[in-house]
Amino acid sequence: MNDKLKVPYEVMALEVDKLYPPHYELKPDETIEQHLMDIEAFIESCGWTTEDYLAEYIHRSVKELFPNPKDMN
Repeated sequence: MNDKLKVPYEVMALEVDKLYPPHYELKPDETIEQHLMDIEAFIESCGWTTEDYLAEYIHRSVKELFPNPKDMN
C-alpha cells in the first residue's frame, strides 16, 4: 500500500468508469494501450496501485453479487 494519501475508492471508481466507453472515446491516433496506460497513471495519481484498485473492485463486486444473508436482517 502507498504511503500517499488515497482518494476514497467511491470517488475514484466513478471517475475511472468515465474513462471507459460509452463515456470516453479514443482520441485520434490514440491506441488502446496508450489509453490504458493513462488510466493506470490516473489510478496511481489517486494514491492507489492498480493491483489494490482491482482487488477492491473485485471485493466490492463479489459482496454486491453475493451478499451475506446475516447482513440482510
